[in-house]
Amino acid sequence: MLESLNEAVHKTKEAANREKGALTRKLGEMGIEVSLVDVEIQFIGASGLPKMDVVGSADPYFVAKIDHRISFVSNVVRNSLAPVWNEIWRVKNVPSTADLAVEVHDKDEGSATDDFIGKFNISLSAGAKEVQIEGPVLALRKSKGTFWLKIDSTPSTMRKKEEFQYLFDGPIRFTRHFSPTVGLFTSSATTTNTAGSNADPGGRSSIHGHRRDVRFCST
Repeated sequence: MLESLNEAVHKTKEAANREKGALTRKLGEMGIEVSLVDVEIQFIGASGLPKMDVVGSADPYFVAKIDHRISFVSNVVRNSLAPVWNEIWRVKNVPSTADLAVEVHDKDEGSATDDFIGKFNISLSAGAKEVQIEGPVLALRKSKGTFWLKIDSTPSTMRKKEEFQYLFDGPIRFTRHFSPTVGLFTSSATTTNTAGSNADPGGRSSIHGHRRDVRFCST
């Protein structure tokens, strides 16, 4: 019953966000301009997260979304209740009325799903922010910790900016893999000689760059 109630609340909030996006587009069609901005979001870290694992503490990561149009997935911080991410996300041509929604999860290796810790929703107004992470609606402990982030916002200067909104502007993350299968499927891996401790016995490794932290959501 609790899961059904939480799911209903989540769907209600998603519907409200879709209506907000439709209203913004309608105002544009009516000639009422909604200013667009370029944002840089620094996700600093969190503290006071609840213990989620039987052995250890938690392996937190977060998923951030702007108006459910574009999303960012952080790295996982292993075995920490006070993770520090210091990750940057830049997006161009975002409506000044946009919201940032963040969900914090606990990574469960070998499980089909990860544990939900909590979430919060804020505007994209510029400044340093300290936000309470809210747990499920009927959780015994409503607050699931504190999240710190900083938002910088500048007016968009791009031509035809109304035609190209929610544009990912970096940074691109690169990951190192040692699988010939991954390199074969991506067709973009490069083989380099390396003297580092991560080198394979043959002195070869593959580096594959990709935008794994960006997902576009249809509206």
